[in-house]
Amino acid sequence: MPPPTLTSLEDAIRRSVAADSFPEARTLLDQYVAEVERQLRAMPAATDEMRALERRTRNLFEWTGAMALATRGYAAAELSHLRLLARYRNSPASSHRFGTRA
Repeated sequence: MPPPTLTSLEDAIRRSVAADSFPEARTLLDQYVAEVERQLRAMPAATDEMRALERRTRNLFEWTGAMALATRGYAAAELSHLRLLARYRNSPASSHRFGTRA
């Protein structure tokens, strides 16, 4: 079976990250790195093609990192919101029956 193309791996990585499937994305990133290394070994040193592959790889990793940070930030904000709601729910002023004090 031929190795997956970089484009197909990039697409799969982006789909996995967008779906918050980070373990799958990690596996795909490992495959991507292996394919990049294979292609680099086949290229003459210091070519335009090598620099283009470097930019392409850097762009993918920067995008993946930014998405992971955004997901982490969103999760942290949700957790903070839930903690706030839990404090309100557990306060003496709240009614456990209706969620507010009448």
